[in-house]
Amino acid sequence: MYKYPVITLCGSTRFKNAFLREQKRLTMEGNVVISIGLFGHSGDKEALNEDTKKLLDEIHLVKIDMADEIYVINEGGYVGESTRKEIEYAQRAGKRIRFMEPPNEEWMKVTYTWDDFHSMPFELRQAVRGFWKSSGKYDSDSEVWKTIPENGMDPERFKKAVQLYDVLLKRHTKGL
Repeated sequence: MYKYPVITLCGSTRFKNAFLREQKRLTMEGNVVISIGLFGHSGDKEALNEDTKKLLDEIHLVKIDMADEIYVINEGGYVGESTRKEIEYAQRAGKRIRFMEPPNEEWMKVTYTWDDFHSMPFELRQAVRGFWKSSGKYDSDSEVWKTIPENGMDPERFKKAVQLYDVLLKRHTKGL
């Protein structure tokens, strides 16, 4: 519909700096970015009555409707209750969902696709495939975790990528 991808930012307003940083980055990548109107944790919403707060929440759902995807600001992995509702709303609407930081395995099961894995850096995908060839399965207690590649790769990012691959393989083998 639009020439440029439209992305709506979701997440806790306590991460105002992350919102502003990611909005700038995504815009510079050539996306139309729709953000939140007020930062509640910085005092913007304190003086508002409940009807106005409800109106703002409804307007944010319209912003999700307008978008091709949502981008979740989940600094430190935090996803609050209202953000969970926005993610669920986006899922029901068939929107692509991306996270600023790798989500926990619960979110991976419903939000990630093979396209997300293939959009990871080549070196990371190769390391994950090498891990699977050497161990054959994902096990959080595996000794293989002690042999994470020594190529400067972030160990936590590597583990999240392995978890994602595991989730996608299980979904694929179940025919989902």
